Amino acid sequence: MASNLHFLALLSVCLIATVAHRHRFKIYDGIDIRPNEFPFLAAIFSEVEGTVHLYCSASIVHSNYLLTAAHCLDDARIDHVRVGNSEVRFRYGKRHEVAAVYKHEGYIGEGNLFQNDIALVKLATPILSDEGIRLPVEHHEGNIYVVGYGFKPLELKNPMHKGPVHPDHFNSINPSKAQYAVLQKKFFNTHIGCANVNPANQICYSQINQGITQGDSGGPLVIDDGLNAYQVGISSANSYNVLGEHKVEILTIFTRVSAYCDWMAQKTDNEVTCD
Repeated sequence: MASNLHFLALLSVCLIATVAHRHRFKIYDGIDIRPNEFPFLAAIFSEVEGTVHLYCSASIVHSNYLLTAAHCLDDARIDHVRVGNSEVRFRYGKRHEVAAVYKHEGYIGEGNLFQNDIALVKLATPILSDEGIRLPVEHHEGNIYVVGYGFKPLELKNPMHKGPVHPDHFNSINPSKAQYAVLQKKFFNTHIGCANVNPANQICYSQINQGITQGDSGGPLVIDDGLNAYQVGISSANSYNVLGEHKVEILTIFTRVSAYCDWMAQKTDNEVTCD
C-alpha cells in the first residue's frame, strides 16, 4: 500500500527525525463540523481490494469539479463521491458518479518529496447548489482551518514508544463526522523539517497534537476573511514524532493552490478559475 511509503527527505533535515506518510490522513485533535458549516467539503469513496469505503477528502470548486490530492488516485479506483454532508456514511449526502479524473502531469508521489500533488475530479452530473469554495490568486488574511474526513487516532499501541511512528501504530476508530481544526499562523513554515519544502508550491505546518492523520488527504486548507472562504492548500503529506505521553509532533505538508491556477483553468476549459 502507498501508506507504507516514507517521506524520506524530512529525515535528512530534522534533528529530531520523523517519518512521514502520504496516504489518507485525518484531523488530529479536531472538532466535529456542524451541518452546513463547511458546505464545500466532499468525500471520495474508492474501491480497494473489492471493498468500497471512504478514501479521501476533497472540495467543491465548481458545479462540475472537485479538487483533491493526486496521490488519492494512486492506489484505488474512485467508485463515487458524496457532497452536502458531514456524516461519514454511505446513505448520507448527495451521490455523484465520476466522469473523469485529471492528475497533474508533473505529480511525483514517490521519493523524497511529493511534488504537484493536485488533481481534479470531473463529475458525471453537476452539483445543483452554489457550495463551491473560492480559489485565491493572492494571499488573504483571516482564520485558518483544515477540514476533512477519516479515522480518529486514540492512543499508541505501544505506550512506551518515542520517536518516529507510523499511523498504523495508533489505535483508532472510524469517525461519525468530518472534522476541522483551527490552525495558528505562527506555526507555518517554522519547523526545521520545512527546509526541503518548496514554498512556491507547498505550505508547511507543524504543531504539537495538531495536524492531519489518516483520512484527510485531499481536503482543503481554508482561510476565512469574514466575508469569504478561500482554499489556499490541499492536504498532501505529514509526519509523526512522539515526544512523550499524549504528546505528538505533527508536520503537515499542503499543496499550494495558487501555484496551479493556470493548470486548473486549462484542464477545465476555464470552468475552474482563481480570483
